[in-house]
Amino acid sequence: MAAGPFCIAVGEALYDRFGDVEVLGGAPVNFSVHLAALLAPAGGRVSVLTRIGRDERGTRLSAELDVRGVDRELIQIDETLPTSIVNVSVDEAGQPTYDIARPVGWDAIEVTDDALAAFASADAVCFGTLAQRDDRSRGATVELLKACAARVRLFDANLRPDFSDDSILIGSLGLATIFKLNEHELPRVRDAIGSRNEDRRTFCTEVMSRFDLDAVVLTRGGRGTEFHTSSGCIAPKAPAVEHRSGSDAVGAGDACAAGIVAGLLADLPLERTVALANELGAFVVSQRGATPELPSRLRQRVSNHLSPPPSQDAPEYDRP
Repeated sequence: MAAGPFCIAVGEALYDRFGDVEVLGGAPVNFSVHLAALLAPAGGRVSVLTRIGRDERGTRLSAELDVRGVDRELIQIDETLPTSIVNVSVDEAGQPTYDIARPVGWDAIEVTDDALAAFASADAVCFGTLAQRDDRSRGATVELLKACAARVRLFDANLRPDFSDDSILIGSLGLATIFKLNEHELPRVRDAIGSRNEDRRTFCTEVMSRFDLDAVVLTRGGRGTEFHTSSGCIAPKAPAVEHRSGSDAVGAGDACAAGIVAGLLADLPLERTVALANELGAFVVSQRGATPELPSRLRQRVSNHLSPPPSQDAPEYDRP
């Protein structure tokens, strides 16, 4: 692995509020926290490009990112808009729904010279749809991605009702090298691009071809992750999830995305990359909130990638 990979996530930074408890969150933040933990032993660096308010939550958010090893150099401060808070409701199965306020700091992300320079030098970037709900942040995201030469540009759909439209989805696909979505988002994506393909695997192949993508990552909850390339589909067996009292599924997909990017940057075999993504998602699902501290067995997986695979079960390969 090349020393010191540099990665950027752009978009929302916020606190998820579970009743009286606030937990650091936002898909780019969740992704960055986990990716920083995975890459730190190998000298990697992860930054978040976002915008927060000049308020108590913003100060607290910045301090937490410091503790978690995420660079704050690209964080912008808004003098008027507040740091974002999202009210999260979790059902009996641990599945979340979100009440997302607007406008907030990350609705007004700007292009700066520092941001342009950072995107030009990044090895990987990750972006989604939510922070593109406002024309200001959407325009900045598109401009920065067009200036980016990173070999890994992961578009994680993270579709939220009422906060994304087909033009954002299609435009983002055109800026990515890898598209990540979950099985619940698949019908929405199919409709957005006008596909009539009902088979998920051939649909993923269609998306790769139409948008010139290197891969499509499809997450399927407890059934694990599928990694689709032009050569076929890698789908290792998903690990069992140890559910604990108060655990939820918030941020599991973001942890999975961090595992995919870390594995690709480390040049891990694809089956081990997907297995790592599955393990990260399973761990987060067993905890409360999106950014629990990763255990050392996962933090060391990338830097120590020549060790035996985490599971004794041989990966199962499915071909479309």
